[in-house]
Amino acid sequence: MYLQFCAGCHGGDGQGGIGANLTERLAVKTDDELLVSIRDGLDQMPAWSFVMSEDEIRLIIVYLRESFEN
Repeated sequence: MYLQFCAGCHGGDGQGGIGANLTERLAVKTDDELLVSIRDGLDQMPAWSFVMSEDEIRLIIVYLRESFEN
């Protein structure tokens, strides 16, 4: 799901581009804060609740932590 919905802006490695650098966000945001950002949108990022359930968003957060957290 990350590759399908997120990588276009955040990059395949989470380093950003159009979207924020996720490795930096993961260092300062809780899982609940990330969930709200993904679900409801933040700044230029659209809300994804119309495409993903909260359980799917939580799975993406697990993927982010496992893949990009230092």
